[in-house]
Amino acid sequence: MERKLFHLLLIPVLALFEWARFEYDMQVAFRFLLILCLIVLAYDYLRLRKRMHLLESILRGKEKISHVAATTTLLGMALALAAFDYDIAKAAVGMVVLGDLSAGLVRKAFVKDRSESWKSFVACFIGSLLAGLLFLNNGILILVMALVASWVEANVFVLDDNLFMILFAGAVGQFIRFLL
Repeated sequence: MERKLFHLLLIPVLALFEWARFEYDMQVAFRFLLILCLIVLAYDYLRLRKRMHLLESILRGKEKISHVAATTTLLGMALALAAFDYDIAKAAVGMVVLGDLSAGLVRKAFVKDRSESWKSFVACFIGSLLAGLLFLNNGILILVMALVASWVEANVFVLDDNLFMILFAGAVGQFIRFLL
């Protein structure tokens, strides 16, 4: 449960990015995000190289020998904000916050085995739709991005799904906007 609460931390990060963007400019906002990325990378370094066991209890198996999901999630967020239209990037980040969080909570409470993974897919889809509605005003764009984010959440296991949810949902959303 505490792992999924990490997703909620993206909300104040995005809010601070937004504040820095309006109060100063986009370059200052990206510097703020870069500093956060460097802090998380330093955490990874200290934990892996210097054997400092910080927050060890919430790490997954693969994270005990590699970077934590926060590292790739923040990098994905930065890439999306740099590469995609601002509203599409925010929607993609929101899909990780609400979609992946919803899927994880449903998986923990209601999914007994892999044959029931459709339940977490539906939860991710609903959460992603809500995120899309917060940031976008095009139903087709919201629907397609939510489907992509949900598919990634349900099918990416080897690499960090948070990174790929942001980047694939954002890239597909950007492409759909181009077509419309």
